[in-house]
Amino acid sequence: MVRHLILTHHGSFRPYGPLLEGPDAPPLQDPTTDEWATRVDEFNQLVRTYGPYSLALAEAIVRLADWAASRRLA
Repeated sequence: MVRHLILTHHGSFRPYGPLLEGPDAPPLQDPTTDEWATRVDEFNQLVRTYGPYSLALAEAIVRLADWAASRRLA
């Protein structure tokens, strides 16, 4: 769960978002890589375990916490 939250928060992984292919594509966004397939399987397991709304809530909490921390540092 923590890896998923970090990857999604930093924009490195969205299993059903825009897919990129080719030499310049990050491995986690290129559906032709084994790493992408592994992350999709992990994402599907998280959805089965926590449900889509709880997973989205966890992502939102991380995002809001980051915004709050950034405001305090500014």
